[in-house]
Amino acid sequence: MIGSNELELGVSDAEIMATFDPFVQQRFPPTSVAWQDEARATSRRFSRARFWHRLLGWMPALRRTQDTVKKCYSQQWASRAIEDQLSVKGPAVACEWRDLKMHARAVATKRVHLLFLAKVIERLAPRTVLEVGSGNGLNLFVLAGQFADVRFTGIELTSGGIDAAARVWRMPRLPAAVREFSPKPLLDDIPGSRITLVRGNAASLPFEGSSFDLVFTALALEQMEQVRHDALGELRRVSGSHVAMVEPFREWNDEGCPRDYIVANDYFSGRISDLPGYGLHPMLATADMPAKLTNKPGLIVCRCS
Repeated sequence: MIGSNELELGVSDAEIMATFDPFVQQRFPPTSVAWQDEARATSRRFSRARFWHRLLGWMPALRRTQDTVKKCYSQQWASRAIEDQLSVKGPAVACEWRDLKMHARAVATKRVHLLFLAKVIERLAPRTVLEVGSGNGLNLFVLAGQFADVRFTGIELTSGGIDAAARVWRMPRLPAAVREFSPKPLLDDIPGSRITLVRGNAASLPFEGSSFDLVFTALALEQMEQVRHDALGELRRVSGSHVAMVEPFREWNDEGCPRDYIVANDYFSGRISDLPGYGLHPMLATADMPAKLTNKPGLIVCRCS
């Protein structure tokens, strides 16, 4: 299942590194003692966190609910301009890809996700696309700028996310930071007329069945473990053809630090092998992309039945 490649995207190693490299602050050889010490310390930290979560995580105050997600992310989106998120300067996190060990801005991984999602849209050629969990709208603006003949809708749980996206949506032109963040040159830097922003819950999407050619998530299901079953069912219901998910499926995070990090934070625990039960049949499954040490998202593209 994990090696499924019915859909070929043709993403080259050179494209991935060109997309990620501008946000890299430091590189380490695989044998670096400093890197190994950092990796061990990170692993110990989340091993302890997982232990305490398993011991006390049943307490309501420690659970990741949709209410706590709404409060946290609404504040985050409201307090941080999209331009600040995209800066190449600022705090870095430990990332790796194959034998490469790096400190990079966390947003570098999002840029790689956008590269893969753009390839999905190129191959599937949808006319209508829905992003579930659209946050501050970054993915929508970049993808709508690349695909000038596609209409995009974003649904977001938080008022802070909707407000942040609306601020950019109202601009006469996409900010330079957004234009430069796109892995590919934009064909339309005024895509607002093809973007619709909706506030709503992924567990009960306010759309008719089969409303969109392509539905996608990008580290949104990660926050929806409490409503995972309903959310996956809704993704399938509103898609008329395909669903793509960039998420930390458990098959890629089933041991070591990623497993401990996900369990300790009440994050997404869904498995690729569960998806056919929702009418989602994987055509492509790959996690061969740069990721943080703490969790490893991958791309799943599913055909709907």
